[in-house]
Amino acid sequence: MFFKRSDGDKNVKEQKEDSAIICKENIRVAITNVINGRSTHISEEDIGCKELASLWNEMIDYVCMEKKKSVLQVNELLRFITEMEFIKEMINGVRVQSDTFHNITASSEEMATAIDDVSNFIQSVADTTNITENLAVDGGQHVNKAFSFVNESFKDIDGINKQMKGVMEKTEKINEIIDIVKGIADQTNLLALNAAIEAARAGEHGKGFAVVADEVRKLAEHTKKSVSEIQLNIGELKSDIGNSVVRVDEITDKLDSGKSLVNDSLNSINTIITKVKEVNDSVTQISVNIEEQTAITTEITRDIYNLNELTDNLLNECDRTGKAIFDVSNMVNKIRLNMISSELCLEDKELLDICISDHLIWKWRVYNMILGYDKIDINNIGTHKECRLGKWYYGDHSNKFKNHNAFNDLESYHIRLHELAKEATISYNKKDIENAEKALKEMDICSKKVIEDLEQLKNS
Repeated sequence: MFFKRSDGDKNVKEQKEDSAIICKENIRVAITNVINGRSTHISEEDIGCKELASLWNEMIDYVCMEKKKSVLQVNELLRFITEMEFIKEMINGVRVQSDTFHNITASSEEMATAIDDVSNFIQSVADTTNITENLAVDGGQHVNKAFSFVNESFKDIDGINKQMKGVMEKTEKINEIIDIVKGIADQTNLLALNAAIEAARAGEHGKGFAVVADEVRKLAEHTKKSVSEIQLNIGELKSDIGNSVVRVDEITDKLDSGKSLVNDSLNSINTIITKVKEVNDSVTQISVNIEEQTAITTEITRDIYNLNELTDNLLNECDRTGKAIFDVSNMVNKIRLNMISSELCLEDKELLDICISDHLIWKWRVYNMILGYDKIDINNIGTHKECRLGKWYYGDHSNKFKNHNAFNDLESYHIRLHELAKEATISYNKKDIENAEKALKEMDICSKKVIEDLEQLKNS
């Protein structure tokens, strides 16, 4: 790489000039290498100055050490970021909360509508019960009037019954008088017969008396006949009145029983009116309570809607935060890869640290792919032999670890890790989030085993 001083036969001046040119060119090449990221040591022979060469090499060693230190710090920072897997749980939790609040908002709106319908129904019932109460009161008043009329009718019927019984008693007395008149007629008829007999005995002198006696007899017989007819009619009247009295007595008994039922019905109607009033009062109170509940429910619905908006905003902010963290991790990884691309004198321990981050970043990308922050081309997922760890594992630099248990255990988990990255990506691209999540969980297990084996190799 560097120019050597000529050993030809030159004079001292030419040799010095050649030496100066060579030293200048070597310094230029060394500086160019540093600018291009390659740290190059120089010797006293390269620049002709032992002290300057020593200072240069100390500077290069310091720059290289600081560069390695920076790379490892950036690598450690990236590892820290890729282990922030709580972001997914946080975002999923907020998404669940957001979905829950959406459901609660919809339910509260339905509840408010239902309560409003109930309020309208209760108000309608209140109006109906109020009308029913008024009708019941009016009906009760009409029934009371009707029952009062029935009670008066009971009294009138009772009075008629008493009057008919009085008539019965008077017909008995009339019969007694008729019997007397009939007796008198019989006596008169007997006397007229006796007078006729005496007139016949008197002969010519008794003819006038015989005529009178015959007229008296006729009158007595006519009276007797009339009295018999009267007695017959009065008997029939008495029989009819007796039957009427019996019927009226039966009706009176029934009416007395009916009066008791009427009184019971009147009490029942009054009780119904009282109960209707109580129902109306209860419905009115329920209507008031429903109106209060409607107001409270409306307020709750408004608060839930506001919380729903806040949760949606929180979800958006969490998504933005998650996306921002992933973007930061990509920027940090780009810086890391640019720094690693430069020639670094990395020891196995430092190289394995970088390999750990290489695999964490792939798990991190799958993780963020499922969150919707990254898109992975299946063709960009290398095999277990193409990655930095694979090249080291199957190369000569890993020979000193080949008998280590962790080294032998590492291969199967490393192979499976690459396979799972492809499986997760294929499932996600097919919209099969469940299998993508399943592959990610298995990736996490394999990744921990890979890191565990690498850490053992680092510390061996």
